[in-house]
Amino acid sequence: MKKLFLMMFSIATFVFAGNIKVAEDIQLTGKSQGEFYFPKFSPDGKSVFFTSGNFRGLWQLNLESGVLKQITALPGAGYKFVLTPDGKIIYFRTTEYKNKRRFHRLIEYNISTGTEKILEENERNLSPPTMAWKSGLFYLKNEKLTKINAQLSKTDENTAGLVYIENRNLILVRNGKKTILNPLGEGIYLWPSISPDGKKILFTLGGKGSYICDFNGKILTELGYANYPKWSPDGNWVLFMKDEDNGYNFTESDLYVKSSDGTEEFKLTSTDDIIELYGEWSPAGDAVVYHTDKGEIRLIKLKIEK
Repeated sequence: MKKLFLMMFSIATFVFAGNIKVAEDIQLTGKSQGEFYFPKFSPDGKSVFFTSGNFRGLWQLNLESGVLKQITALPGAGYKFVLTPDGKIIYFRTTEYKNKRRFHRLIEYNISTGTEKILEENERNLSPPTMAWKSGLFYLKNEKLTKINAQLSKTDENTAGLVYIENRNLILVRNGKKTILNPLGEGIYLWPSISPDGKKILFTLGGKGSYICDFNGKILTELGYANYPKWSPDGNWVLFMKDEDNGYNFTESDLYVKSSDGTEEFKLTSTDDIIELYGEWSPAGDAVVYHTDKGEIRLIKLKIEK
């Protein structure tokens, strides 16, 4: 593959009423390279990272050169992996079974040198890493919150927020205090994240929909049926998927963008033969990367006019 754009194909330009335009849907990986899932942009937007089936291994695709590189083949490495804001380090959790018992490792991978550092090993109760707002990376070890990059100041740690799921509950850590927030009462909470300005929380309640609330749990916006919601880098939009399944497999899915106040919604994909899943924003907010049910990684170029 000499150039990434040799793999590109364009579709007719779609212009939505309002201020979002989708010009291209680009295929980044093909069947001959393998089946890949759950892509994420690098912080500089120049690479896309993703995993394979059952979250085995991690790959990096350089969008400028088109070079595809395997980072690791370890099982579980692709489940909720996290890149540091400078793009130099990936943190991921691996999973292995010994005598029918599951054990985890937490690994720090240096992208430039290709070296690994084991932070935790042979742990039974270990969560994937979670990024907090302005205070670095954390993980749960035996239900105790542990900070990875402890060199950050105590002031940052105490003032920033962290949201995660524990026993189906929405947990907020702020000003040194851990709270079970659960804005809509008991249920199955999913996919929480703090807005880029650090003032709001985006989350999904299973069977109900997705919502935006403040740090007191007050609902600010009801987004409706919106799975895997993701803040845009400026916090003005939420990317999500509307999917259907038969209890075993996805039967259809499309990607949408909705304004964070819930007033505008735009459909990004509309295909009969492609099931678009698990979209992620580019750092500049001008593109979306996602995977299909066939294991293709694709990229939507878009323009959001303010």
